[in-house]
Amino acid sequence: CCLDNDAVIKLGNVKEQSLKEIVYGKRATDMIEGFKKNMCSEEMCLKCSYKERFN
Repeated sequence: CCLDNDAVIKLGNVKEQSLKEIVYGKRATDMIEGFKKNMCSEEMCLKCSYKERFN
């Protein structure tokens, strides 16, 4: 997220995993599926007002 300035949402570590593993990992896919259903799975996303622009 471009609004996650403090890197609160960590999806993985490219020194330990491939980018593909991170992008297709559980946390990232849960977030994507939630966004598709207009639901947030992360606490930070629940507080975000940016999502209101797409309603």
